[in-house]
Amino acid sequence: MSSGARRRVALLRRVKNLSWFVRVWYVPVWILLGMSRLAILTLDFRRIAAFLGSEAGDSPPDTHLNSDQERQALEIGRVIASAALRTPWTSNCFTQAVTARIVLGLHRLPCVVFFGIARQTEKGQRLAHAWVRTGDVFVTGGSRMSGYAVLVAFGPFSERTSRSKQAGS
Repeated sequence: MSSGARRRVALLRRVKNLSWFVRVWYVPVWILLGMSRLAILTLDFRRIAAFLGSEAGDSPPDTHLNSDQERQALEIGRVIASAALRTPWTSNCFTQAVTARIVLGLHRLPCVVFFGIARQTEKGQRLAHAWVRTGDVFVTGGSRMSGYAVLVAFGPFSERTSRSKQAGS
């Protein structure tokens, strides 16, 4: 068997082991990562922030999920992480956080998008990070969030915000 055929067989085995959710959502999430990256590169942060939710300062409201919703949030995080590794563009924490907000919104799961900052010790540079949490689940960026102080968080849209958006449409 040629090396190309072996790679295809190995790929098919890996795909077979993936959950149905990851199989169905992989390509749409990959496309959303590209659209999120394009938005980050072309739009002002204020325009992106308006989409992320209601500004909650550095102490956002808690979101509560049942066990099925928690499993779904974990699957969303897995598919975003997997697709982000295979994009030809940079799919950093900000790109993944915007994508997570979109996918969680499509699944009607409340979430909080965090933006934090840390000081790098060697050169005194500031490092920024974004992560998304829903309930007790860190959907994206949670594994690297320690050491970052929350600058701002965007929680679920408030009732007033939702009504004003509908009135403007």
